[in-house]
Amino acid sequence: MNLLDAHRLPATVSERIIVRYRGETVHDEHVGAKDATFSLLCVSKPIFALAALHFLLGRTDVSLDSPVGPLLPDVFGPRFDSVRIRELLTHSSGITRDATPGRWSEERFQRWLANSPVDPTRAPVYTVTTGWYVLSLALERASGVDRTTFARHFGFEPFGADLGYGPPVPGEDPPLPIVNSETGDREPDLWWADAPDIMACAWPGSGFRGTAENLMRVFSALATRAQRDTLPDPLARAVPYLEQPAGKGLSTDGEGKHAFDFSHGALTGWRWLGQRPGREAFGSDSGTGSFALADTRRELSVVYVSNLVREPVQSLLRRRRLMERINDHLDGEH
Repeated sequence: MNLLDAHRLPATVSERIIVRYRGETVHDEHVGAKDATFSLLCVSKPIFALAALHFLLGRTDVSLDSPVGPLLPDVFGPRFDSVRIRELLTHSSGITRDATPGRWSEERFQRWLANSPVDPTRAPVYTVTTGWYVLSLALERASGVDRTTFARHFGFEPFGADLGYGPPVPGEDPPLPIVNSETGDREPDLWWADAPDIMACAWPGSGFRGTAENLMRVFSALATRAQRDTLPDPLARAVPYLEQPAGKGLSTDGEGKHAFDFSHGALTGWRWLGQRPGREAFGSDSGTGSFALADTRRELSVVYVSNLVREPVQSLLRRRRLMERINDHLDGEH
Protein backbone atom coordinates (compact mmCIF):
# COMPACT_ATOMS: atom_id res chain seq x y z
CA MET A 1 0.00 0.00 0.00
CA ASN A 2 1.62 3.25 -1.20
CA LEU A 3 -0.07 6.39 0.11
CA LEU A 4 2.35 9.25 -0.55
CA ASP A 5 2.98 10.86 -3.95
CA ALA A 6 6.75 11.30 -3.83
CA HIS A 7 7.12 11.92 -7.56
CA ARG A 8 4.66 14.85 -7.46
CA LEU A 9 6.25 16.77 -4.59
CA PRO A 10 8.90 19.51 -4.64
CA ALA A 11 12.33 18.37 -3.47
CA THR A 12 11.99 20.49 -0.31
CA VAL A 13 8.98 18.51 0.95
CA SER A 14 9.12 15.89 3.68
CA GLU A 15 6.12 13.77 4.64
CA ARG A 16 5.47 10.71 6.74
CA ILE A 17 2.40 8.63 7.46
CA ILE A 18 2.12 5.97 10.18
CA VAL A 19 -0.91 3.71 10.66
CA ARG A 20 -1.39 1.60 13.79
CA TYR A 21 -4.19 -0.94 14.10
CA ARG A 22 -5.01 -2.98 17.19
CA GLY A 23 -1.68 -2.17 18.78
CA GLU A 24 0.48 -2.95 15.73
CA THR A 25 2.08 -0.68 13.14
CA VAL A 26 0.61 -1.78 9.81
CA HIS A 27 2.00 0.99 7.60
CA ASP A 28 4.94 3.41 7.80
CA GLU A 29 5.91 5.43 4.75
CA HIS A 30 7.95 8.58 4.24
CA VAL A 31 9.19 11.07 1.66
CA GLY A 32 12.32 13.08 2.39
CA ALA A 33 13.66 13.07 5.93
CA LYS A 34 12.05 10.18 7.83
CA ASP A 35 12.73 11.52 11.33
CA ALA A 36 12.23 15.20 10.59
CA THR A 37 10.69 17.57 13.11
CA PHE A 38 7.51 19.20 11.81
CA SER A 39 5.57 22.26 12.92
CA LEU A 40 2.32 20.65 14.03
CA LEU A 41 0.25 23.84 13.79
CA CYS A 42 -3.42 22.99 14.48
CA VAL A 43 -2.63 19.35 15.23
CA SER A 44 -1.57 20.92 18.55
CA LYS A 45 -5.22 21.54 19.47
CA PRO A 46 -6.34 18.20 20.91
CA ILE A 47 -3.05 17.78 22.76
CA PHE A 48 -3.33 21.15 24.47
CA ALA A 49 -7.02 20.58 25.19
CA LEU A 50 -6.13 17.23 26.72
CA ALA A 51 -3.37 18.80 28.84
CA ALA A 52 -5.79 21.45 30.12
CA LEU A 53 -8.42 18.82 30.98
CA HIS A 54 -5.82 16.56 32.61
CA PHE A 55 -4.87 19.41 34.94
CA LEU A 56 -8.35 20.78 35.63
CA LEU A 57 -10.00 17.45 36.40
CA GLY A 58 -7.35 16.74 39.01
CA ARG A 59 -7.86 19.93 41.00
CA THR A 60 -10.36 21.16 43.56
CA ASP A 61 -9.27 24.83 43.60
CA VAL A 62 -9.89 25.45 39.90
CA SER A 63 -12.29 23.82 37.44
CA LEU A 64 -13.87 24.11 34.01
CA ASP A 65 -16.37 26.56 35.48
CA SER A 66 -13.80 28.80 37.16
CA PRO A 67 -13.67 32.44 35.98
CA VAL A 68 -10.40 33.34 34.28
CA GLY A 69 -10.35 37.00 35.36
CA PRO A 70 -8.62 36.41 38.73
CA LEU A 71 -5.99 34.26 36.97
CA LEU A 72 -4.96 36.85 34.34
CA PRO A 73 -2.41 39.68 34.41
CA ASP A 74 -3.80 43.03 35.52
CA VAL A 75 -3.71 44.42 31.98
CA PHE A 76 -6.82 42.38 31.10
CA GLY A 77 -9.02 44.27 33.54
CA PRO A 78 -12.59 43.48 34.60
CA ARG A 79 -14.03 42.79 31.13
CA PHE A 80 -12.66 39.22 31.28
CA ASP A 81 -14.21 38.51 34.70
CA SER A 82 -17.30 36.94 33.14
CA VAL A 83 -15.28 34.47 31.01
CA ARG A 84 -14.99 30.93 32.33
CA ILE A 85 -12.41 28.32 31.45
CA ARG A 86 -15.01 26.10 29.79
CA GLU A 87 -15.91 28.92 27.39
CA LEU A 88 -12.29 29.34 26.30
CA LEU A 89 -12.07 25.67 25.41
CA THR A 90 -15.33 25.78 23.47
CA HIS A 91 -14.63 29.11 21.73
CA SER A 92 -17.77 30.58 23.24
CA SER A 93 -16.22 33.26 25.45
CA GLY A 94 -17.28 36.21 23.31
CA ILE A 95 -13.66 37.28 22.63
CA THR A 96 -13.58 38.75 19.13
CA ARG A 97 -9.91 39.25 18.36
CA ASP A 98 -7.83 36.40 16.95
CA ALA A 99 -4.32 36.60 15.51
CA THR A 100 -0.76 35.47 16.03
CA PRO A 101 1.50 38.04 17.68
CA GLY A 102 3.55 38.67 14.53
CA ARG A 103 6.62 40.57 15.58
CA TRP A 104 4.94 42.10 18.59
CA SER A 105 6.32 41.59 22.04
CA GLU A 106 4.15 39.48 24.30
CA GLU A 107 3.42 42.54 26.42
CA ARG A 108 2.10 44.43 23.40
CA PHE A 109 0.06 41.43 22.30
CA GLN A 110 -1.55 41.23 25.74
CA ARG A 111 -2.47 44.92 25.64
CA TRP A 112 -4.05 44.47 22.19
CA LEU A 113 -5.97 41.41 23.28
CA ALA A 114 -7.09 43.02 26.55
CA ASN A 115 -8.99 45.60 24.50
CA SER A 116 -11.02 42.97 22.68
CA PRO A 117 -14.79 43.18 23.20
CA VAL A 118 -15.94 40.31 25.41
CA ASP A 119 -19.61 39.46 25.30
CA PRO A 120 -20.55 35.82 26.02
CA THR A 121 -24.14 36.49 24.89
CA ARG A 122 -23.10 37.24 21.31
CA ALA A 123 -22.73 34.57 18.61
CA PRO A 124 -19.62 32.48 19.31
CA VAL A 125 -16.48 33.47 17.46
CA TYR A 126 -13.74 30.98 16.67
CA THR A 127 -10.67 32.24 18.56
CA VAL A 128 -8.27 29.35 18.89
CA THR A 129 -5.14 31.50 19.06
CA THR A 130 -6.30 34.24 21.40
CA GLY A 131 -8.84 32.21 23.36
CA TRP A 132 -6.40 29.45 24.17
CA TYR A 133 -3.63 31.98 24.76
CA VAL A 134 -5.79 33.55 27.47
CA LEU A 135 -6.37 30.05 28.82
CA SER A 136 -2.64 29.35 28.87
CA LEU A 137 -2.09 32.45 31.01
CA ALA A 138 -4.77 31.30 33.44
CA LEU A 139 -3.31 27.79 33.61
CA GLU A 140 0.15 29.20 34.30
CA ARG A 141 -1.20 31.08 37.32
CA ALA A 142 -3.30 28.15 38.52
CA SER A 143 -0.54 25.54 38.16
CA GLY A 144 2.40 27.67 39.24
CA VAL A 145 4.52 26.57 36.23
CA ASP A 146 5.24 28.16 32.87
CA ARG A 147 3.35 27.18 29.71
CA THR A 148 6.14 25.00 28.36
CA THR A 149 6.44 22.99 31.56
CA PHE A 150 2.65 22.73 31.79
CA ALA A 151 2.29 21.34 28.26
CA ARG A 152 5.08 18.82 28.77
CA HIS A 153 3.90 17.61 32.16
CA PHE A 154 0.18 17.32 31.39
CA GLY A 155 0.18 16.80 27.61
CA PHE A 156 3.29 14.96 26.39
CA GLU A 157 5.09 13.16 29.17
CA PRO A 158 2.18 10.93 30.29
CA PHE A 159 2.40 9.29 26.87
CA GLY A 160 6.18 9.07 26.76
CA ALA A 161 6.19 11.59 23.90
CA ASP A 162 9.04 14.02 23.29
CA LEU A 163 7.35 16.94 21.56
CA GLY A 164 8.65 20.48 21.42
CA TYR A 165 6.79 23.48 22.76
CA GLY A 166 7.87 26.98 23.65
CA PRO A 167 11.45 28.20 23.25
CA PRO A 168 13.70 25.72 21.42
CA VAL A 169 16.16 24.00 23.74
CA PRO A 170 19.89 23.59 23.00
CA GLY A 171 20.51 20.66 20.69
CA GLU A 172 16.89 20.41 19.56
CA ASP A 173 16.27 19.87 15.85
CA PRO A 174 14.33 22.85 14.44
CA PRO A 175 11.07 22.17 12.60
CA LEU A 176 11.25 21.98 8.82
CA PRO A 177 10.36 25.22 7.05
CA ILE A 178 6.82 25.20 5.69
CA VAL A 179 6.93 25.38 1.90
CA ASN A 180 4.66 26.48 -0.91
CA SER A 181 3.19 23.73 -3.07
CA GLU A 182 3.85 25.60 -6.31
CA THR A 183 7.39 26.84 -5.78
CA GLY A 184 8.81 24.62 -3.04
CA ASP A 185 10.06 27.80 -1.33
CA ARG A 186 9.20 28.91 2.19
CA GLU A 187 5.51 29.80 2.50
CA PRO A 188 5.38 33.55 3.35
CA ASP A 189 1.95 33.37 5.00
CA LEU A 190 3.25 30.90 7.61
CA TRP A 191 6.60 32.48 8.37
CA TRP A 192 5.72 32.53 12.05
CA ALA A 193 5.34 28.74 12.37
CA ASP A 194 9.03 28.13 13.03
CA ALA A 195 10.11 31.62 14.13
CA PRO A 196 12.00 31.36 17.45
CA ASP A 197 10.50 34.57 18.84
CA ILE A 198 6.98 33.29 18.16
CA MET A 199 7.72 29.83 19.55
CA ALA A 200 9.01 31.50 22.69
CA CYS A 201 5.48 32.76 23.35
CA ALA A 202 4.20 29.15 23.19
CA TRP A 203 0.91 29.47 21.32
CA PRO A 204 -1.06 26.52 22.64
CA GLY A 205 -3.43 26.08 19.71
CA SER A 206 -0.76 25.86 17.04
CA GLY A 207 2.71 25.95 18.56
CA PHE A 208 3.74 22.32 19.06
CA ARG A 209 6.41 20.57 17.01
CA GLY A 210 7.72 17.04 16.78
CA THR A 211 8.31 13.90 14.78
CA ALA A 212 5.64 11.58 13.46
CA GLU A 213 6.71 8.82 15.86
CA ASN A 214 6.36 11.01 18.93
CA LEU A 215 3.00 12.31 17.81
CA MET A 216 1.89 8.72 17.29
CA ARG A 217 2.77 7.91 20.92
CA VAL A 218 -0.11 10.15 21.99
CA PHE A 219 -2.73 9.07 19.47
CA SER A 220 -1.89 5.37 19.62
CA ALA A 221 -2.38 5.42 23.38
CA LEU A 222 -5.75 7.12 22.98
CA ALA A 223 -6.93 4.63 20.35
CA THR A 224 -5.65 1.36 21.81
CA ARG A 225 -7.75 -0.06 24.64
CA ALA A 226 -4.87 -1.81 26.40
CA GLN A 227 -2.89 1.42 26.53
CA ARG A 228 -5.86 3.63 27.27
CA ASP A 229 -6.92 1.48 30.21
CA THR A 230 -3.55 2.07 31.85
CA LEU A 231 -3.75 5.88 31.73
CA PRO A 232 -3.65 7.36 35.22
CA ASP A 233 -6.52 9.33 36.64
CA PRO A 234 -7.42 12.18 35.98
CA LEU A 235 -5.94 11.80 32.48
CA ALA A 236 -8.21 8.80 31.93
CA ARG A 237 -11.24 10.95 32.78
CA ALA A 238 -10.03 13.74 30.48
CA VAL A 239 -9.93 11.69 27.29
CA PRO A 240 -13.72 11.14 26.89
CA TYR A 241 -14.26 14.90 26.81
CA LEU A 242 -12.55 14.97 23.42
CA GLU A 243 -14.92 12.32 22.09
CA GLN A 244 -18.18 13.99 23.02
CA PRO A 245 -20.48 14.95 20.14
CA ALA A 246 -20.40 18.44 18.71
CA GLY A 247 -22.19 21.03 20.76
CA LYS A 248 -21.53 19.11 23.98
CA GLY A 249 -17.79 18.51 24.00
CA LEU A 250 -14.93 20.85 24.73
CA SER A 251 -13.77 20.82 21.13
CA THR A 252 -16.75 22.40 19.41
CA ASP A 253 -16.32 25.41 17.17
CA GLY A 254 -19.23 27.03 18.96
CA GLU A 255 -21.34 27.04 15.80
CA GLY A 256 -23.35 23.90 16.56
CA LYS A 257 -21.92 21.94 13.64
CA HIS A 258 -19.11 19.58 14.52
CA ALA A 259 -15.90 19.95 16.40
CA PHE A 260 -13.92 22.94 15.13
CA ASP A 261 -15.65 22.87 11.74
CA PHE A 262 -14.10 21.64 8.54
CA SER A 263 -11.12 23.94 8.09
CA HIS A 264 -10.56 24.74 11.75
CA GLY A 265 -8.92 21.51 12.87
CA ALA A 266 -11.81 19.16 13.53
CA LEU A 267 -11.73 16.87 16.52
CA THR A 268 -14.62 14.59 15.68
CA GLY A 269 -17.14 13.85 12.99
CA TRP A 270 -17.45 12.07 9.69
CA ARG A 271 -17.68 15.40 7.85
CA TRP A 272 -14.10 16.19 8.81
CA LEU A 273 -12.78 12.80 7.75
CA GLY A 274 -14.99 12.64 4.70
CA GLN A 275 -16.06 9.18 5.79
CA ARG A 276 -19.30 7.31 6.22
CA PRO A 277 -21.08 7.57 9.60
CA GLY A 278 -19.68 4.96 11.91
CA ARG A 279 -16.12 5.81 10.99
CA GLU A 280 -15.84 8.82 13.30
CA ALA A 281 -12.60 9.53 15.11
CA PHE A 282 -11.12 12.39 17.05
CA GLY A 283 -8.00 14.21 15.99
CA SER A 284 -7.03 17.40 14.21
CA ASP A 285 -5.75 18.74 10.92
CA SER A 286 -3.48 21.68 10.07
CA GLY A 287 -2.70 24.21 7.38
CA THR A 288 -0.06 21.91 5.93
CA GLY A 289 -2.57 19.10 5.49
CA SER A 290 -1.02 17.19 8.39
CA PHE A 291 -3.50 15.33 10.57
CA ALA A 292 -3.68 12.86 13.43
CA LEU A 293 -6.64 10.81 14.59
CA ALA A 294 -7.64 8.14 17.07
CA ASP A 295 -10.55 5.77 16.45
CA THR A 296 -11.06 3.95 19.74
CA ARG A 297 -13.78 1.60 18.51
CA ARG A 298 -11.53 0.16 15.81
CA GLU A 299 -8.27 0.73 17.73
CA LEU A 300 -7.01 2.65 14.72
CA SER A 301 -4.60 5.59 14.89
CA VAL A 302 -3.16 7.54 11.97
CA VAL A 303 -0.50 10.26 11.94
CA TYR A 304 0.31 12.11 8.72
CA VAL A 305 2.79 15.01 8.86
CA SER A 306 3.92 17.26 6.03
CA ASN A 307 5.68 20.59 5.59
CA LEU A 308 3.75 21.35 2.39
CA VAL A 309 0.94 23.92 2.54
CA ARG A 310 -2.34 22.82 1.01
CA GLU A 311 -5.56 24.74 0.59
CA PRO A 312 -8.33 23.71 3.05
CA VAL A 313 -10.38 21.96 0.38
CA GLN A 314 -7.28 20.16 -0.89
CA SER A 315 -6.48 19.08 2.66
CA LEU A 316 -10.00 17.73 3.13
CA LEU A 317 -9.87 15.80 -0.12
CA ARG A 318 -6.44 14.41 0.72
CA ARG A 319 -7.61 13.26 4.17
CA ARG A 320 -10.58 11.64 2.51
CA ARG A 321 -8.45 9.82 -0.05
CA LEU A 322 -5.90 8.67 2.52
CA MET A 323 -8.51 7.44 4.97
CA GLU A 324 -10.54 5.71 2.27
CA ARG A 325 -7.45 3.82 1.12
CA ILE A 326 -6.45 2.95 4.69
CA ASN A 327 -9.94 1.74 5.56
CA ASP A 328 -10.27 -0.22 2.32
CA HIS A 329 -6.92 -1.89 3.01
CA LEU A 330 -7.86 -2.79 6.59
CA ASP A 331 -11.29 -4.04 5.53
CA GLY A 332 -9.65 -6.26 2.94
CA GLU A 333 -7.10 -7.62 5.38
CA HIS A 334 -9.54 -8.20 8.23
